Amino acid sequence: MIHRIWKTFSTLDFVERFSKIPNLYVADGHHRCKSASRVAETLRKETNAHIGESEFEYFPVVLFPMDQMRILPYNRVIKNITDETFSTLKNNFGLKKSDSKSPSQKGFVNIFYENDWWEMKLPEPVDDNIVSSLDVAKLQNSILKPLFGIENPRTDNNIHFVGGIRGTAELEKLVNNGKFDLAVSMYPTSIGELIDVSDQGELMPPKSTWFEPKIKSGLIIHTF
Repeated sequence: MIHRIWKTFSTLDFVERFSKIPNLYVADGHHRCKSASRVAETLRKETNAHIGESEFEYFPVVLFPMDQMRILPYNRVIKNITDETFSTLKNNFGLKKSDSKSPSQKGFVNIFYENDWWEMKLPEPVDDNIVSSLDVAKLQNSILKPLFGIENPRTDNNIHFVGGIRGTAELEKLVNNGKFDLAVSMYPTSIGELIDVSDQGELMPPKSTWFEPKIKSGLIIHTF
């Protein structure tokens, strides 16, 4: 990927054109945005500065048109799975051996365990909340929490996440080398689902989207 940067001395054209865009969606880096806003709030009180007049009120962003973005799956790997737990999973959720390593449609996941790939249909949610209908939420609420005991995927050391850019070969590698017992290959969340969740004022579950393209970290630095 080639990165090109142009320096401009006037922002009037940008202000005019972006004023015609009805919505911008924060697709990645929500926690960094929140951290930046907290820093600004703290420094504003310490310096008695007015909103928008100091360098700490701003931070770098990159904007992509939706038609130039891709969402890849954010896959899961689990450290400790017993044969008994996997048997329960297989028997209760109708796992079938599969030649495919990735699910072909929404509502399904593929699972890698002891050198075999399995296909599983995710149970439907008990409510009609837009977030509950996401595959990552279905997996968390029906499998990871009740069966594997993973209450909070953000903090539980028994689960780790693998960006879809690394492919299913990385999932096989992590399980075959003994670092993890089981891997879950997800179907990617759609941009439409992301927008629906945002428009309803909800929050996406953790590690539910892997966005491409990504710019190089540190390409532009904002100092204050």
